[in-house]
Amino acid sequence: QELGDKVPADLKSSIDPKLAALKEKVGEAEPDVELLKKMSKDLQDELMKIGQAAYANSPPPEGG
Repeated sequence: QELGDKVPADLKSSIDPKLAALKEKVGEAEPDVELLKKMSKDLQDELMKIGQAAYANSPPPEGG
């Protein structure tokens, strides 16, 4: 939640459907493991973009 304000809306909107789809697949009685791996990787890639965006938007550390 702390990074939420620093994340561009377009990145947030790309994460939500992927996260919802992954949660739905995990909840299935017999989920496709390979599909879960692919979905997890896609989500991880999006989360890395968010991390990069948050880092780029954060102020530089004081001092040195």
